[in-house]
Amino acid sequence: AYEISACLVGSEMCIRDRVSTQSTGVSVPFYFSMDLVVGHTIELLYSFVLPSNVPKESLWVRVLANYLTLFLGGLFFYLFFASCSFFFFYRLRKETYYPSTLPLDLTKQIKTEIGIALRSLPFMAVLMTPFPLMAQLGYSRMYFSVSDYGWSYLLLSVPLFLFVTDGMIYFIHRGLHLPFLYKYIHKPHHTYRYTTPFSSHAFHPVDGWAQFGTF
Repeated sequence: AYEISACLVGSEMCIRDRVSTQSTGVSVPFYFSMDLVVGHTIELLYSFVLPSNVPKESLWVRVLANYLTLFLGGLFFYLFFASCSFFFFYRLRKETYYPSTLPLDLTKQIKTEIGIALRSLPFMAVLMTPFPLMAQLGYSRMYFSVSDYGWSYLLLSVPLFLFVTDGMIYFIHRGLHLPFLYKYIHKPHHTYRYTTPFSSHAFHPVDGWAQFGTF
């Protein structure tokens, strides 16, 4: 009864969950926030970069839009939220949260962390692009109606998701500390001595993909 198909509505990319009229008599649109952003990215590409004769349904256009959304979105969230966290905990509420064991000036370390992150984010986005792309093309087990699996599964899926992903990240992280993987992949994450908000994305691209891609 359900047909999931991609559709372009104005400047918005959406996933339309078409319900069989035989069962309900209605068609209910369901909007993915990721698709919405990708849709706007596609419109911006056609407004400023791509010629109008390039078909919007081209796979490479969608690949490019997903990549730019992940890269630029990741860049914005990293710099914005890391800066806000640093300002709040390390400056505004320094007397409460700033450990006395930390040196007063972490400028050099923060520059190193930001440098690692800025070099890695473009490649992390390359490795992450297939995941939302395949979901948008219908190659996933995503579902859009509670009635598909029931409320029990929906409620159980939240702790199950946390258990499975945390377990996978634990073993992935443990594996990254094997001598070979640590030397060539995980070591950049430990090049700084103290933890700051800017440490969050200071990963080797494969390291970031292996751990964040689990979600």
